[in-house]
Amino acid sequence: MTRIQVLKFGGAALADGYAISRACDLVSRFGGECPIVVVSALMGVTDQLLEAALAASQGRLDARALRIRHSSVVAQLGLPSDLLQRLWRELHLLLTEIQQQKELSRATRDLVLSFGERMSARLFADTLRMKGMSATPVDAFDLGFETNPAPGVARLLHQVPKRVAQAVEQVPGVPVVTGFLAKDSGGNLTTLGRDGSDLTAAVIASAVGAYRLQYWKDVRGIQSADPRWVSTASPLDEITVGEARELAFGGAQVLHSASLQLVSELPGEVQIRSFLDVDHDGTLITSSKDRQWPVAMACRPQLIGILYGEGRPQKVQAKLSTVLVRLGSAGVVARQVALTGAGARIWFDDSPEARALLGQLPPPTQVFEDEASISLVGHGLGAHPDLLRRVLETMGSAGFEVRQAQWGIREHGQTFIVPRECLAQAQVLLHDTVIGCTLLPQ
Repeated sequence: MTRIQVLKFGGAALADGYAISRACDLVSRFGGECPIVVVSALMGVTDQLLEAALAASQGRLDARALRIRHSSVVAQLGLPSDLLQRLWRELHLLLTEIQQQKELSRATRDLVLSFGERMSARLFADTLRMKGMSATPVDAFDLGFETNPAPGVARLLHQVPKRVAQAVEQVPGVPVVTGFLAKDSGGNLTTLGRDGSDLTAAVIASAVGAYRLQYWKDVRGIQSADPRWVSTASPLDEITVGEARELAFGGAQVLHSASLQLVSELPGEVQIRSFLDVDHDGTLITSSKDRQWPVAMACRPQLIGILYGEGRPQKVQAKLSTVLVRLGSAGVVARQVALTGAGARIWFDDSPEARALLGQLPPPTQVFEDEASISLVGHGLGAHPDLLRRVLETMGSAGFEVRQAQWGIREHGQTFIVPRECLAQAQVLLHDTVIGCTLLPQ
């Protein structure tokens, strides 16, 4: 029986020619007898493409930096200088059309962004061939990745895995698949949102029944906390799917949320490994684990909170409904919602778009512009009273205010709203005193 492995490389693993060569060596070393590769655009290229598209819509045609960047990578790898020539011609024509129309629709934007993954896949496949491995670059939509007709962040159709399984078998050598991309039923290109390549890899692994799915990143697996906030954070050997999903919900950059849903259904194991430390096994994502203590934490450092605390409950609920609709229409995600007899509070990410939206919402009773959230995660901890008690006592002893506790809402975690100014110190405190501590039985 053929043992298929899927290896996904994000932009950080594809920063330049040296990085691509290193990633190809990882395919040879860890890909087994039948690897499938999924790639993102080179590091930073998606943002560069978006900047080029916006500039074109304002009348400025300038993709020189992008072209120089990719030409340098081609030269570093010793690949044919005309390898990406056809794609550059297509991109130039598209940007010229945007410049002439002075308009950038979401569908056209998606088409521009697609060139990052399409060029990356061709660079990767040619490098594998240069190293002696048969390989073929494949656009994901040619494998059957189809979405509903919704540019921006489209949803995959249910029949996609079956199509993918049949199409992958026809690809000669190692398939090097573009992450992030799909098409709708009308043949229009669509994208799967930021980190959509994670989802592409999970769908392929599910479709082909892969016995292992590897996500190669620049960190040694999933950490007990974000090391940018907590210097004592350490990688976790194992974590459950539920815990990983809770970390993502709390703000950690773990995996695409839809990917984690698929991960729980995969027949094989899922690893998150570091291309900077290949001898470390990284983090294994498991279906379940018999433990009950906090294993990790995540944060959302910049939140705005608004309070509706006046009027009858029906009026408050009507305002809440209006707010949620307007936030959704503006693409602003409501991160936390608390509805009680005394009113309703909503928290969402602080951003220029969110602040511009404040004046369009029903006038709140109070606005809190300096808030943040800390989420503590562990199997079955959502309604664990001892965790709530420990956090409140620890924070209180240090003089840190807990403005809201979301307890009993989520199965595998508890979230606390704190003042933004104390976020850094509070995370270090909770990481050192709560993470890994055994809790009293419920």
